[in-house]
Amino acid sequence: MFENIRVLIVEDDNVDAMVLQRLLKSLGVTAEVINEPDTLEAIRRQGRVDIVFLDLDMPDPNGYEVLEALSHDPTFQDVPIVATSHLYSEITTANRAGFHSFIGKPLSSLRLADQLERILNGESVWEVR
Repeated sequence: MFENIRVLIVEDDNVDAMVLQRLLKSLGVTAEVINEPDTLEAIRRQGRVDIVFLDLDMPDPNGYEVLEALSHDPTFQDVPIVATSHLYSEITTANRAGFHSFIGKPLSSLRLADQLERILNGESVWEVR
């Protein structure tokens, strides 16, 4: 269903990154994880991706700072950047900051395929549970 889809997971929590990567892999999605100290350079080295899942709660830079940097990078102009967070109270702030979508953690294995399909079809997804 999602063959040839390439996703980038930017996440500092190894468990959260592994869970999302495995869920995506079960859907046939190729997913790379970035959790390096030099996050922005590591993201730029990835080249073209179809979606970025971006953790808001990273230490430095945080998800909002990464979004700001990516918004000025032509490679990511048309790439949906999806905020992920355990902090559901961040949904409004994420919307105002310009994220394409927000999916609360823990991500639902039952809903991820539908959420992914909607995002790939250009629909924003704002869900916390």
